[in-house]
Amino acid sequence: MLLGDPFHEWICPAQFDPTDTAHPMPPEGQRFINIAGAPQNQSVIRALKVLAAQNRLAYLTRNHDMLADKM
Repeated sequence: MLLGDPFHEWICPAQFDPTDTAHPMPPEGQRFINIAGAPQNQSVIRALKVLAAQNRLAYLTRNHDMLADKM
């Protein structure tokens, strides 16, 4: 079971500086799509999709990852 905002702190790439005003972070919804769609995260997303397809994953969204079911 995933409970809460498991993707809220998932920031990629790690060298990204959220305080860099020259390259501001995108809005929350787009940020989630960017992170979940990043090539380096595809193995995790695929594994979660497999578990969900097998009804072996329960995921309760919260306020920062409400778009997770759109992936």
